[in-house]
Amino acid sequence: MYKKKVVFAVGDLRMGGTQRVQSIIANELYLKDYNIKFFSLRKVKSYFKLLPEVVYPKGAVGIFKFIFILCLTGFKKFILRKTVDMMVVPSKAIIDELIVYVRENDVKTVVLVEQWLLAADRVKKSLPKVKVIGWIHLDIDIYESFHFAKSVDKLKEGFKRCDYLVALTHEDKEKLKKYRKNKVLVFHNPLTMDNKGQKSDLSKKVISFVGRIDINHKGLDYLIDIAKKIDNDWKIHLAGIGLKHEEFKFKKMIKDNQLQEKIIWQGSKKGEELVQHYLNSSIFISLSRFEGFPLVFGEAMLFGLPVIAFANSGSREVTDNGRYGVLIEQGNVDEFCECLKLFMNSKEKQEKYQQLSLERAKSLNLENIIDQWEEII
Repeated sequence: MYKKKVVFAVGDLRMGGTQRVQSIIANELYLKDYNIKFFSLRKVKSYFKLLPEVVYPKGAVGIFKFIFILCLTGFKKFILRKTVDMMVVPSKAIIDELIVYVRENDVKTVVLVEQWLLAADRVKKSLPKVKVIGWIHLDIDIYESFHFAKSVDKLKEGFKRCDYLVALTHEDKEKLKKYRKNKVLVFHNPLTMDNKGQKSDLSKKVISFVGRIDINHKGLDYLIDIAKKIDNDWKIHLAGIGLKHEEFKFKKMIKDNQLQEKIIWQGSKKGEELVQHYLNSSIFISLSRFEGFPLVFGEAMLFGLPVIAFANSGSREVTDNGRYGVLIEQGNVDEFCECLKLFMNSKEKQEKYQQLSLERAKSLNLENIIDQWEEII
């Protein structure tokens, strides 16, 4: 007997931090006897193992339509200089399909993830007895100024209509309180990897970088500048994939700057390969311009890697404002390099921050976070 029917309305289930956390939370709730379904805007195969069924609306966005939307959006924004939404958003017809599905299947709770927050007003008005939870994965300012710049009014109305808003950081909680006051909660992204008592021995002259190949978001332009400034006997091992045009551009950046021997781009990694990636590194860096609650930080900490990052709401949250890692002023490459060199040349500093990382990782317990989700579902 299922406890309750829950639908997670998501953008897609491809590779990415948001998608990974979606799959982790949904799988765990499924194992706790909740009837979980995904309702996916994009028709794309899941990169991660899923236990719940994925439901696609008739109007789901396929690969060719997605590429067309991507190109059209880029043309409008960068050529015509128009205000656009930088995420694919659900159409009225697809929102209606979600409403019909929820009604016909007697779903009790709908979790609207990212772009689906634009549908919150319509969903709540059509399904007043259904609990609607909005799940925010990035900095609110980025949502309002970039991802949903064209639909910002609809986004704000969506915030107001949700029964609960789940944010990843306390900074975002404060920003969202003007919409839902006491109905904003902070749920951190959980760790699910098992280090089996292993930690990096900090002996390799390797810097770890894990993230999607998204040049602007993940600060890969900064990575090029940093790679040019660090000693040649140190390497940057990068794990991640992205959209083809981003991968092509990044590969060209590496080649044009003659960094093929310094930046070792290893593609996608998961499971044991990802474990070994962390174990064979001595420092973890993040250069993102914005983040929610970056899961890879916690993973790196779990394996005892010292963390150095540009400051943003996500890095401040995961390091507790620099208590468990070093935060550098956003975009200050020179300062970042100076800090990085201090770590590269000091085993004592590496070991100090290794202990801090291991301490922080203990707090990101999956069971505790699932308990939080059960309370509001």
